[in-house]
Amino acid sequence: MPSHYAIASAYLDSNLENMDFSAYAKGKGMVFSNEVLQDFIREERRHEKTFLAEQQDRSLQHYSSGEQKKALLRYILGEDPDHLIIDNPFDALDKASVAYFRQEFIRLSGKVQFFQVFRRKEDILPFIHEILIFAQGEIKSAPLDVFLNGLAPKEETQAIKIPPPLEKYGDIPETVFEMKNVTAHYDRPILDNITWRVNRGEFWQLIGPNGSGKTTILDMLFGNNVKGYGQELYIFGKKKGSGESVWDIKKKIGYYSPAMTSQFETGNTAKEMILSGFFDSVGLYERPRLAQKKVADQWLRVIGLAGNDTTFNNLTPTQRCLTLIARAMVKHPPVLILDEATASLDDHGARLVSQLINKIFRESETTILYVSHRDEPGLAPEHTITLAPGKNGSKAEISST
Repeated sequence: MPSHYAIASAYLDSNLENMDFSAYAKGKGMVFSNEVLQDFIREERRHEKTFLAEQQDRSLQHYSSGEQKKALLRYILGEDPDHLIIDNPFDALDKASVAYFRQEFIRLSGKVQFFQVFRRKEDILPFIHEILIFAQGEIKSAPLDVFLNGLAPKEETQAIKIPPPLEKYGDIPETVFEMKNVTAHYDRPILDNITWRVNRGEFWQLIGPNGSGKTTILDMLFGNNVKGYGQELYIFGKKKGSGESVWDIKKKIGYYSPAMTSQFETGNTAKEMILSGFFDSVGLYERPRLAQKKVADQWLRVIGLAGNDTTFNNLTPTQRCLTLIARAMVKHPPVLILDEATASLDDHGARLVSQLINKIFRESETTILYVSHRDEPGLAPEHTITLAPGKNGSKAEISST
Protein backbone atom coordinates (compact mmCIF):
# COMPACT_ATOMS: atom_id res chain seq x y z
CA MET A 1 0.00 0.00 0.00
CA PRO A 2 1.55 3.36 -1.00
CA SER A 3 2.07 6.11 1.58
CA HIS A 4 -0.13 9.15 0.98
CA TYR A 5 0.47 12.75 2.07
CA ALA A 6 -1.46 15.98 2.47
CA ILE A 7 0.14 19.39 1.91
CA ALA A 8 -1.45 22.53 3.35
CA SER A 9 -1.58 25.36 0.81
CA ALA A 10 -0.70 27.90 3.49
CA TYR A 11 2.60 26.11 4.12
CA LEU A 12 3.83 26.00 0.52
CA ASP A 13 6.70 28.39 -0.08
CA SER A 14 7.05 27.93 -3.87
CA ASN A 15 5.21 26.47 -6.87
CA LEU A 16 4.57 22.73 -6.94
CA GLU A 17 6.55 22.39 -10.15
CA ASN A 18 9.69 23.63 -8.33
CA MET A 19 9.47 21.16 -5.47
CA ASP A 20 11.49 17.97 -5.17
CA PHE A 21 9.31 15.01 -4.24
CA SER A 22 11.99 12.43 -5.11
CA ALA A 23 12.51 11.42 -1.47
CA TYR A 24 8.84 10.47 -1.17
CA ALA A 25 7.74 9.45 -4.68
CA LYS A 26 9.00 6.94 -7.23
CA GLY A 27 8.08 6.16 -10.82
CA LYS A 28 5.86 8.06 -13.24
CA GLY A 29 4.20 11.15 -11.77
CA MET A 30 1.45 13.51 -12.91
CA VAL A 31 0.42 16.93 -11.56
CA PHE A 32 -3.07 18.41 -11.40
CA SER A 33 -3.00 22.18 -10.86
CA ASN A 34 -4.30 25.42 -12.34
CA GLU A 35 -0.84 26.02 -13.84
CA VAL A 36 -0.93 22.68 -15.67
CA LEU A 37 -4.46 23.41 -16.90
CA GLN A 38 -3.37 26.80 -18.29
CA ASP A 39 -0.46 25.09 -20.06
CA PHE A 40 -2.92 22.80 -21.85
CA ILE A 41 -5.09 25.77 -22.84
CA ARG A 42 -2.05 27.60 -24.25
CA GLU A 43 -0.95 24.52 -26.18
CA GLU A 44 -4.46 24.16 -27.56
CA ARG A 45 -4.39 27.74 -28.86
CA ARG A 46 -0.90 27.32 -30.30
CA HIS A 47 -1.66 24.13 -32.22
CA GLU A 48 -5.37 24.79 -32.89
CA LYS A 49 -6.06 21.29 -31.61
CA THR A 50 -7.88 20.21 -28.49
CA PHE A 51 -6.01 17.86 -26.15
CA LEU A 52 -8.45 17.48 -23.25
CA ALA A 53 -11.87 18.50 -24.57
CA GLU A 54 -14.14 15.56 -25.32
CA GLN A 55 -15.97 17.50 -28.03
CA GLN A 56 -13.45 18.18 -30.78
CA ASP A 57 -15.43 21.16 -32.10
CA ARG A 58 -15.36 22.93 -28.73
CA SER A 59 -12.05 24.20 -27.36
CA LEU A 60 -11.12 23.85 -23.71
CA GLN A 61 -11.02 27.62 -23.16
CA HIS A 62 -14.78 27.75 -23.85
CA TYR A 63 -15.52 25.26 -21.07
CA SER A 64 -16.54 26.52 -17.63
CA SER A 65 -13.79 26.35 -15.00
CA GLY A 66 -15.40 23.26 -13.47
CA GLU A 67 -15.62 21.50 -16.82
CA GLN A 68 -11.97 22.34 -17.54
CA LYS A 69 -10.86 20.80 -14.26
CA LYS A 70 -12.91 17.67 -14.82
CA ALA A 71 -11.39 17.26 -18.29
CA LEU A 72 -7.85 17.53 -16.86
CA LEU A 73 -8.63 15.10 -14.03
CA ARG A 74 -10.03 12.52 -16.47
CA TYR A 75 -6.94 12.90 -18.68
CA ILE A 76 -4.49 12.50 -15.79
CA LEU A 77 -6.25 9.49 -14.32
CA GLY A 78 -6.24 7.90 -17.77
CA GLU A 79 -2.43 8.19 -17.97
CA ASP A 80 -2.00 5.50 -15.27
CA PRO A 81 0.56 7.35 -13.08
CA ASP A 82 2.49 5.79 -10.20
CA HIS A 83 2.13 8.92 -8.10
CA LEU A 84 -0.23 11.86 -8.41
CA ILE A 85 0.11 15.42 -7.08
CA ILE A 86 -3.33 17.06 -6.93
CA ASP A 87 -3.54 20.75 -6.04
CA ASN A 88 -6.99 21.52 -4.58
CA PRO A 89 -8.78 19.27 -7.10
CA PHE A 90 -12.30 19.97 -5.82
CA ASP A 91 -12.34 23.77 -6.28
CA ALA A 92 -15.07 24.77 -8.79
CA LEU A 93 -16.48 21.23 -9.01
CA ASP A 94 -20.15 20.55 -8.32
CA LYS A 95 -21.16 18.12 -5.57
CA ALA A 96 -21.77 15.18 -7.89
CA SER A 97 -18.35 15.61 -9.51
CA VAL A 98 -16.63 15.91 -6.12
CA ALA A 99 -18.28 12.65 -5.03
CA TYR A 100 -17.29 10.91 -8.28
CA PHE A 101 -13.62 11.92 -8.24
CA ARG A 102 -13.33 11.29 -4.51
CA GLN A 103 -14.45 7.70 -5.13
CA GLU A 104 -12.01 7.41 -8.06
CA PHE A 105 -9.15 8.55 -5.84
CA ILE A 106 -10.18 6.07 -3.12
CA ARG A 107 -10.32 3.28 -5.72
CA LEU A 108 -6.82 4.10 -6.98
CA SER A 109 -5.26 4.64 -3.55
CA GLY A 110 -4.13 1.01 -3.33
CA LYS A 111 -1.75 1.40 -6.29
CA VAL A 112 -1.26 5.13 -6.86
CA GLN A 113 0.60 7.32 -4.35
CA PHE A 114 -1.21 10.61 -3.63
CA PHE A 115 0.10 14.02 -2.61
CA GLN A 116 -2.94 16.23 -2.00
CA VAL A 117 -2.61 19.99 -1.61
CA PHE A 118 -5.61 21.23 0.40
CA ARG A 119 -7.14 24.45 1.68
CA ARG A 120 -10.36 23.12 3.19
CA LYS A 121 -10.28 20.33 5.79
CA GLU A 122 -13.42 18.76 4.36
CA ASP A 123 -11.55 18.13 1.09
CA ILE A 124 -8.83 15.91 2.58
CA LEU A 125 -9.09 12.40 1.17
CA PRO A 126 -9.96 9.76 3.81
CA PHE A 127 -6.89 7.56 3.18
CA ILE A 128 -4.38 10.37 3.87
CA HIS A 129 -2.92 10.42 7.39
CA GLU A 130 0.43 12.23 7.02
CA ILE A 131 1.18 15.86 6.19
CA LEU A 132 4.25 17.35 4.52
CA ILE A 133 5.36 20.91 5.32
CA PHE A 134 7.72 22.67 2.90
CA ALA A 135 9.70 25.49 4.51
CA GLN A 136 13.01 27.10 3.56
CA GLY A 137 14.00 24.26 1.30
CA GLU A 138 13.28 21.54 3.85
CA ILE A 139 10.48 19.00 4.08
CA LYS A 140 9.01 17.94 7.41
CA SER A 141 6.33 15.32 7.97
CA ALA A 142 3.83 14.94 10.80
CA PRO A 143 0.64 13.02 11.55
CA LEU A 144 -2.27 14.83 9.90
CA ASP A 145 -4.49 14.76 12.99
CA VAL A 146 -1.75 16.31 15.13
CA PHE A 147 -1.27 19.09 12.56
CA LEU A 148 -4.99 19.85 12.27
CA ASN A 149 -5.53 19.82 16.03
CA GLY A 150 -2.65 22.24 16.42
CA LEU A 151 -4.22 24.90 14.22
CA ALA A 152 -5.24 27.62 16.66
CA PRO A 153 -8.65 29.18 16.08
CA LYS A 154 -8.34 32.73 14.81
CA GLU A 155 -10.32 35.65 16.10
CA GLU A 156 -12.99 36.80 13.66
CA THR A 157 -14.33 40.29 14.19
CA GLN A 158 -16.09 42.60 11.76
CA ALA A 159 -17.94 44.83 14.21
CA ILE A 160 -17.34 48.06 12.27
CA LYS A 161 -20.27 49.02 10.04
CA ILE A 162 -19.68 49.40 6.33
CA PRO A 163 -19.48 53.04 5.19
CA PRO A 164 -22.57 54.56 3.56
CA PRO A 165 -22.48 55.49 -0.14
CA LEU A 166 -21.13 58.90 -1.13
CA GLU A 167 -23.83 59.07 -3.82
CA LYS A 168 -26.95 57.01 -4.33
CA TYR A 169 -28.05 55.50 -7.61
CA GLY A 170 -31.37 56.85 -8.82
CA ASP A 171 -34.18 55.28 -10.81
CA ILE A 172 -33.50 51.68 -9.73
CA PRO A 173 -36.77 49.75 -10.17
CA GLU A 174 -38.17 47.32 -7.62
CA THR A 175 -37.31 44.39 -9.92
CA VAL A 176 -33.64 44.53 -10.90
CA PHE A 177 -33.51 41.32 -13.00
CA GLU A 178 -36.27 39.33 -14.63
CA MET A 179 -36.21 36.39 -17.04
CA LYS A 180 -39.38 35.09 -18.67
CA ASN A 181 -39.09 31.74 -20.45
CA VAL A 182 -35.48 32.43 -21.44
CA THR A 183 -33.67 29.70 -23.40
CA ALA A 184 -30.08 29.33 -24.60
CA HIS A 185 -28.35 26.91 -26.98
CA TYR A 186 -24.74 26.46 -28.05
CA ASP A 187 -23.58 23.09 -29.35
CA ARG A 188 -26.23 21.70 -26.99
CA PRO A 189 -29.23 23.04 -25.07
CA ILE A 190 -28.13 25.06 -22.02
CA LEU A 191 -31.20 26.82 -20.55
CA ASP A 192 -34.78 25.64 -20.92
CA ASN A 193 -37.48 28.27 -20.36
CA ILE A 194 -36.00 29.92 -17.28
CA THR A 195 -38.37 32.23 -15.43
CA TRP A 196 -36.82 34.13 -12.52
CA ARG A 197 -37.28 37.49 -10.84
CA VAL A 198 -34.83 39.24 -8.49
CA ASN A 199 -36.10 42.21 -6.49
CA ARG A 200 -34.16 45.10 -5.01
CA GLY A 201 -32.31 44.30 -1.79
CA GLU A 202 -32.67 40.50 -1.98
CA PHE A 203 -29.91 37.94 -1.34
CA TRP A 204 -29.89 35.06 -3.84
CA GLN A 205 -27.68 32.03 -4.29
CA LEU A 206 -27.33 30.48 -7.76
CA ILE A 207 -26.29 26.83 -7.77
CA GLY A 208 -26.18 23.98 -10.25
CA PRO A 209 -23.81 21.34 -11.65
CA ASN A 210 -20.87 22.24 -13.89
CA GLY A 211 -22.17 23.02 -17.37
CA SER A 212 -25.75 23.67 -16.19
CA GLY A 213 -25.78 27.27 -17.41
CA LYS A 214 -24.75 29.38 -14.41
CA THR A 215 -22.06 31.19 -16.41
CA THR A 216 -24.50 31.74 -19.28
CA ILE A 217 -26.98 33.41 -16.92
CA LEU A 218 -24.27 35.60 -15.39
CA ASP A 219 -23.10 36.66 -18.85
CA MET A 220 -26.66 37.55 -19.81
CA LEU A 221 -27.19 39.62 -16.68
CA PHE A 222 -23.79 41.26 -16.83
CA GLY A 223 -24.42 42.31 -20.39
CA ASN A 224 -21.88 40.22 -22.34
CA ASN A 225 -23.98 37.43 -23.82
CA VAL A 226 -25.90 37.98 -27.07
CA LYS A 227 -28.13 35.00 -26.25
CA GLY A 228 -30.25 37.38 -24.16
CA TYR A 229 -31.21 39.62 -27.08
CA GLY A 230 -34.70 39.10 -28.48
CA GLN A 231 -35.86 37.29 -25.35
CA GLU A 232 -37.93 38.33 -22.34
CA LEU A 233 -34.90 39.41 -20.32
CA TYR A 234 -35.16 42.64 -18.33
CA ILE A 235 -32.23 44.32 -16.57
CA PHE A 236 -33.02 47.28 -14.32
CA GLY A 237 -36.47 47.50 -15.88
CA LYS A 238 -35.30 47.61 -19.50
CA LYS A 239 -35.55 44.79 -22.00
CA LYS A 240 -32.18 43.50 -23.16
CA GLY A 241 -31.31 45.14 -26.47
CA SER A 242 -33.77 48.04 -26.09
CA GLY A 243 -31.07 50.71 -26.10
CA GLU A 244 -29.14 50.54 -22.82
CA SER A 245 -25.47 49.84 -23.47
CA VAL A 246 -23.42 47.10 -21.83
CA TRP A 247 -21.42 49.84 -20.07
CA ASP A 248 -24.60 51.40 -18.66
CA ILE A 249 -25.49 48.02 -17.17
CA LYS A 250 -22.01 47.33 -15.78
CA LYS A 251 -21.88 50.69 -14.02
CA LYS A 252 -24.72 49.46 -11.79
CA ILE A 253 -23.23 46.03 -11.00
CA GLY A 254 -20.37 45.23 -8.65
CA TYR A 255 -18.63 42.01 -9.60
CA TYR A 256 -16.06 39.72 -8.01
CA SER A 257 -14.58 36.42 -9.17
CA PRO A 258 -11.26 34.88 -8.06
CA ALA A 259 -10.24 34.94 -11.73
CA MET A 260 -10.08 38.74 -11.42
CA THR A 261 -6.98 38.60 -9.22
CA SER A 262 -4.82 37.75 -12.25
CA GLN A 263 -5.91 41.07 -13.82
CA PHE A 264 -4.60 43.03 -10.84
CA GLU A 265 -0.88 42.25 -11.00
CA THR A 266 -0.04 45.65 -9.63
CA GLY A 267 2.04 47.47 -7.08
CA ASN A 268 -1.02 49.29 -5.73
CA THR A 269 -1.82 48.95 -2.02
CA ALA A 270 -5.10 47.54 -0.73
CA LYS A 271 -6.35 51.10 -0.18
CA GLU A 272 -5.51 52.08 -3.75
CA MET A 273 -7.25 48.96 -5.04
CA ILE A 274 -10.42 49.88 -3.16
CA LEU A 275 -10.19 53.45 -4.43
CA SER A 276 -9.94 52.17 -8.02
CA GLY A 277 -13.51 50.94 -7.63
CA PHE A 278 -14.70 54.56 -7.74
CA PHE A 279 -13.22 54.83 -11.26
CA ASP A 280 -13.94 51.26 -12.51
CA SER A 281 -10.26 50.92 -13.38
CA VAL A 282 -7.76 48.08 -13.03
CA GLY A 283 -5.50 49.89 -10.58
CA LEU A 284 -5.57 53.52 -9.48
CA TYR A 285 -4.68 56.09 -12.15
CA GLU A 286 -6.76 59.09 -11.07
CA ARG A 287 -6.45 61.32 -8.03
CA PRO A 288 -9.22 60.46 -5.56
CA ARG A 289 -11.12 63.04 -3.57
CA LEU A 290 -10.68 63.34 0.20
CA ALA A 291 -14.15 61.89 0.79
CA GLN A 292 -13.29 58.86 -1.34
CA LYS A 293 -10.07 58.31 0.62
CA LYS A 294 -12.05 58.38 3.88
CA VAL A 295 -14.47 55.76 2.53
CA ALA A 296 -11.55 53.53 1.49
CA ASP A 297 -10.07 53.84 4.99
CA GLN A 298 -13.41 52.79 6.49
CA TRP A 299 -13.57 49.74 4.22
CA LEU A 300 -10.02 48.80 5.27
CA ARG A 301 -11.16 48.81 8.89
CA VAL A 302 -14.16 46.65 8.00
CA ILE A 303 -11.97 43.99 6.33
CA GLY A 304 -9.24 44.13 8.96
CA LEU A 305 -6.55 45.83 6.87
CA ALA A 306 -6.45 49.30 8.45
CA GLY A 307 -2.94 50.74 8.21
CA ASN A 308 -1.73 47.88 6.00
CA ASP A 309 0.66 49.27 3.35
CA THR A 310 1.37 45.88 1.77
CA THR A 311 1.00 45.81 -2.01
CA PHE A 312 -1.99 43.92 -3.36
CA ASN A 313 0.25 41.24 -4.90
CA ASN A 314 1.71 40.44 -1.47
CA LEU A 315 -1.58 40.13 0.38
CA THR A 316 -2.85 36.67 1.34
CA PRO A 317 -5.54 35.10 -0.90
CA THR A 318 -8.16 35.92 1.75
CA GLN A 319 -7.00 39.55 2.01
CA ARG A 320 -7.06 39.93 -1.78
CA CYS A 321 -10.59 38.52 -1.89
CA LEU A 322 -11.84 40.85 0.87
CA THR A 323 -10.13 43.81 -0.82
CA LEU A 324 -11.74 43.13 -4.20
CA ILE A 325 -15.19 42.66 -2.64
CA ALA A 326 -14.74 46.01 -0.89
CA ARG A 327 -13.66 47.48 -4.25
CA ALA A 328 -16.84 46.11 -5.86
CA MET A 329 -18.96 47.61 -3.06
CA VAL A 330 -17.27 50.98 -2.63
CA LYS A 331 -19.98 52.78 -4.64
CA HIS A 332 -22.82 50.65 -3.18
CA PRO A 333 -23.95 49.32 -6.59
CA PRO A 334 -27.58 48.22 -6.93
CA VAL A 335 -26.35 44.65 -7.59
CA LEU A 336 -23.32 42.70 -6.36
CA ILE A 337 -22.43 39.47 -8.19
CA LEU A 338 -20.04 37.11 -6.38
CA ASP A 339 -18.90 34.23 -8.60
CA GLU A 340 -17.30 31.41 -6.56
CA ALA A 341 -16.02 34.01 -4.10
CA THR A 342 -14.58 31.48 -1.63
CA ALA A 343 -12.75 29.34 -4.20
CA SER A 344 -9.06 28.94 -3.37
CA LEU A 345 -9.58 30.04 0.24
CA ASP A 346 -8.96 28.01 3.38
CA ASP A 347 -11.66 27.41 6.00
CA HIS A 348 -10.84 30.53 8.01
CA GLY A 349 -10.73 32.73 4.90
CA ALA A 350 -14.06 31.37 3.69
CA ARG A 351 -15.65 32.21 7.07
CA LEU A 352 -14.35 35.78 6.90
CA VAL A 353 -15.68 36.24 3.37
CA SER A 354 -19.06 34.77 4.32
CA GLN A 355 -19.24 37.15 7.29
CA LEU A 356 -18.50 40.11 5.02
CA ILE A 357 -21.17 39.07 2.51
CA ASN A 358 -23.78 38.70 5.26
CA LYS A 359 -22.72 42.09 6.60
CA ILE A 360 -23.16 43.75 3.21
CA PHE A 361 -26.65 42.25 2.96
CA ARG A 362 -27.63 43.50 6.44
CA GLU A 363 -26.13 46.98 6.18
CA SER A 364 -26.74 48.02 2.57
CA GLU A 365 -29.53 48.14 0.00
CA THR A 366 -27.47 46.16 -2.54
CA THR A 367 -28.99 43.07 -4.14
CA ILE A 368 -26.59 40.10 -3.83
CA LEU A 369 -26.27 37.21 -6.28
CA TYR A 370 -23.87 34.59 -4.91
CA VAL A 371 -22.71 31.69 -7.09
CA SER A 372 -21.03 28.69 -5.48
CA HIS A 373 -20.89 24.90 -5.43
CA ARG A 374 -20.18 24.71 -1.72
CA ASP A 375 -22.65 25.14 1.11
CA GLU A 376 -20.70 27.69 3.13
CA PRO A 377 -21.39 27.43 6.88
CA GLY A 378 -22.86 30.67 8.14
CA LEU A 379 -23.73 32.17 4.77
CA ALA A 380 -27.35 33.36 4.85
CA PRO A 381 -29.00 33.81 1.42
CA GLU A 382 -32.76 34.38 1.47
CA HIS A 383 -33.51 32.63 -1.81
CA THR A 384 -31.91 29.93 -3.97
CA ILE A 385 -32.24 29.23 -7.68
CA THR A 386 -31.00 25.76 -8.63
CA LEU A 387 -30.35 24.83 -12.26
CA ALA A 388 -31.38 21.23 -12.90
CA PRO A 389 -30.05 19.88 -16.25
CA GLY A 390 -32.34 18.03 -18.65
CA LYS A 391 -32.23 16.92 -22.28
CA ASN A 392 -33.61 20.30 -23.42
CA GLY A 393 -31.36 22.31 -21.11
CA SER A 394 -31.54 23.28 -17.44
CA LYS A 395 -34.79 24.07 -15.68
CA ALA A 396 -34.92 26.42 -12.67
CA GLU A 397 -35.98 25.31 -9.20
CA ILE A 398 -36.57 28.23 -6.81
CA SER A 399 -36.75 28.05 -3.03
CA SER A 400 -36.72 30.48 -0.10
CA THR A 401 -35.56 30.15 3.50
